Amino acid sequence: MTVDEAIAIAETVLDRDCLNDVQELIFRQCWEGRCSYEEIAQISQYNKYIKALAAKL
Repeated sequence: MTVDEAIAIAETVLDRDCLNDVQELIFRQCWEGRCSYEEIAQISQYNKYIKALAAKL
């Protein structure tokens, strides 16, 4: 399964139109093995929001 397929399934199960940009970034990065908030924040411009949005995701 690809990350795009997994996102499509998640959006269907969560009954949402789509994940927002930050949620999709978190999902993709976790899929690739980056599971710490710090790692994801370092490669993104959303470093203040990663932890709060990841917890909701």
